[in-house]
Amino acid sequence: MIALAPLRAVMRVVALTLLGASSATSALATTPLADRPVVAAVSVPGNVALALSFEFPTFNSVAYTGDTFDANLVYLGYFDPRKCYEYVHNASEPLRHFAPSGATNANRACVGTQQGRWSGNFMNWATMQTVDVFRWVLTGGTRSVDTTSMTLLERARNTTGTSNFPLRSISGGTVSQMSALNWGQLHVRGDGT
Repeated sequence: MIALAPLRAVMRVVALTLLGASSATSALATTPLADRPVVAAVSVPGNVALALSFEFPTFNSVAYTGDTFDANLVYLGYFDPRKCYEYVHNASEPLRHFAPSGATNANRACVGTQQGRWSGNFMNWATMQTVDVFRWVLTGGTRSVDTTSMTLLERARNTTGTSNFPLRSISGGTVSQMSALNWGQLHVRGDGT
């Protein structure tokens, strides 16, 4: 089961757009379409303008509203929910990041040779904001580094404080299976700092 309830508005627009494009493509596949405006004398490249609305607090809230992490759900986002990640420290702060280190087990937990790594599924639940999901769906995400050898995505910065980012936690054996920590309890909150 995929946890998309909090993302319903963004995903509904994307799904309807894709569904409409899919059914229109199959129905109109043999119909010749004009590739220039009717009144233009010369060809111009096509383009699309999207009139998007960002409203507070919709765009600046946690993407997954449940206060309890459910390992049975797949949380979509910048991290691959089926991979484990290790933190890569760099002297230059903009180059610090989480890099994939291997696959999770069937429950999206980092165990065995991946013990001590961060679950991508947990990281999506803990870090994604609604605007991040929006950017991810439309453009692949906000790139802080984008070269031929490295691309790093950056999450949105919460500038409104903690009201839309409640303190959430995991405890027990879940902590060591979903994070690089072997603690009894782990608390997370996106506070903008």
